[in-house]
Amino acid sequence: MRNAETAQHLGEYLQKARHTTGLTIRQLSELSGVPRTTIGKIERGGTARPRPDLLTAVGTALNVPIADLYALANYPAPHNLPSFAPYLRARYHDLSPSTVEELEHYFVKLAQRDGVSLTGPQNGEDEKH
Repeated sequence: MRNAETAQHLGEYLQKARHTTGLTIRQLSELSGVPRTTIGKIERGGTARPRPDLLTAVGTALNVPIADLYALANYPAPHNLPSFAPYLRARYHDLSPSTVEELEHYFVKLAQRDGVSLTGPQNGEDEKH
């Protein structure tokens, strides 16, 4: 994925998460310790690969999976695999946002039908059957 696309997807994801929580950039800055100007630049798509510590601080303040942010910034996930939508955007960058949303909705529906937890394996579990 090109840097501009990476930056745009990451910025849109963070902005949507911030709006969902009802926070202003100033409030998010206070909660995360990340400067307002840095948050604004990321949200506008001006930074494709913000420092991992900044992503972690902002993600923690927004209560979003850090692995999702890392996937969107093309960093290796720290501990967990990213959830489905960020994985799709990172891996299949030509998919439209509406297609990603549709696929994610369908994925959740299938997981619920089959009784699969979307939180992934617990500590110490592997994915072998």
